[in-house]
Amino acid sequence: MIKLFLLGIVICNAFKISENFSWADVDGKNFLTYTRNQNSPQFCNGGWAFAVTGALSDRIKIKRNAAFPEIVLSTQVLISCDTQSDGCTSGTALNAYQYIKDNWIPDETCTNYVARKEECNEMAICKNCLEGMGCWAQHDYYIYTISSYGTLHGQIDIMQEVVKNGPVSCQHGQNNHYVEVVGWRTSGQSSYWIVKNTLGPKYPSLYEVPIEEIQECSYGEVIDTWTEGIRAKTQSNKKIEKRSQSKRKSYQLDMLQFLQLDQLIITPFSSLNADVPTQFDWRNVDGVNYLTNIRNQHIPVYCGSCWAHAVTSTISDRINIKLGNKYPVIILSVQSMLNCMSGGSCGGGLAQPTFKHAYLNGFTEEHCHTYEAINGKRVRCSDEDQCHQCNENGCEPVKHAKRYFVSEFGYVKTARDMKIEIFNRGPIVCGVYATQELDDYEGGYIFSQKTNKTILNHFVSVVGWGIEDGVEYWIVRNSWGTYWGEMGFAKIKMHSDNLLLEHYCSWGVPKL
Repeated sequence: MIKLFLLGIVICNAFKISENFSWADVDGKNFLTYTRNQNSPQFCNGGWAFAVTGALSDRIKIKRNAAFPEIVLSTQVLISCDTQSDGCTSGTALNAYQYIKDNWIPDETCTNYVARKEECNEMAICKNCLEGMGCWAQHDYYIYTISSYGTLHGQIDIMQEVVKNGPVSCQHGQNNHYVEVVGWRTSGQSSYWIVKNTLGPKYPSLYEVPIEEIQECSYGEVIDTWTEGIRAKTQSNKKIEKRSQSKRKSYQLDMLQFLQLDQLIITPFSSLNADVPTQFDWRNVDGVNYLTNIRNQHIPVYCGSCWAHAVTSTISDRINIKLGNKYPVIILSVQSMLNCMSGGSCGGGLAQPTFKHAYLNGFTEEHCHTYEAINGKRVRCSDEDQCHQCNENGCEPVKHAKRYFVSEFGYVKTARDMKIEIFNRGPIVCGVYATQELDDYEGGYIFSQKTNKTILNHFVSVVGWGIEDGVEYWIVRNSWGTYWGEMGFAKIKMHSDNLLLEHYCSWGVPKL
């Protein structure tokens, strides 16, 4: 089979297999989701689970032609609930596929990765947390599943499956480590599988292993549950509805604080192209989604890190825009920001000091520190606070980890200038006064609400705008999971009755 492969092109069962192929670059288009780390916040032998959720997430992206939203399945559910495997000790891809076929699985904004096996219950599948109220099983969330799964034997079978349907899950080596194979490459007389990294920041996003080292893989056939937005309903509905009517305690920021932040602006709002369209949305620019993944600040425990999520989302999105939506997708680490108190803590924070931190110190990527929703333990910002690599013996700092900076940052105000900034350079961060009505927003309409408040208690990202029945609205990205609003987004009225959305917005320009 190696000889057949090295001839250049093999025709088998009507499928053409070329010398080189990767789902990271198919005619210039990336179909792979972002790089994750199985060994953060601590070591976990969970490669078997990542190889499955990674392959299925990428297959969903392929089936959806890389359209918004990017769906990333929850690995933690497999670690906690696949009883045929043993969490962070050992497991198999086939058992994981069987679990998903029998039970379905949510995306990771329901249950994010904590790198340890936890009790499997409703909260282990999907949960929500609020300040002073603890956590509970989320009652309504999107689900994903497969119709079948199987095994592949030999190089040609594996290649055909990868080309036809997407990445596969494979065992590599003798230490029960599983990887996701996303393609292959030929160099002279040598051939290599292209493998997606889940081992941590010391490894490249994609790496290569000799073709002969992997000869058996498994796969799953994903079912389209996203077109109809199929959701699960738990048995906790009444309890959750009662909770949702409670007033959520949140931090509040007097607007006068913002007026003092002009000193933090490095470069004032630039004079950019003022010719903007009537409607614009970074989720769909000529059929291309430039936004990074949707996140949830409230899990695994409550954390008031909206400021960090809003800033990292906007900078990550702007990096993706600048790089032309190429692989690897850069997702900046919220946890490293909390570790370094770069603009606040789980008790709240501000966007502008966070942009200033990005200007002075830069931010590391998500695979450096998985989100734990906790404050840093040290006052100083050490190498380990920024980025760590974990193994069976513990974690150690990654010195000289790649950081992403902004070259300038500043304010933007008024609907006109907000549109100009968004259209020319990407999403922006805006403060709002979040109310119970905003908490309860389920989408399907343009949200509007008057307020006489002069305080802000939440930060969001604004990614575009539109018009519906003559009413202009902003397209807003939140950090409350996909089960909130319209897959984590909202349409909020423009110009007035929008909870102060247009009063204090910030931007930063990534330095690449």
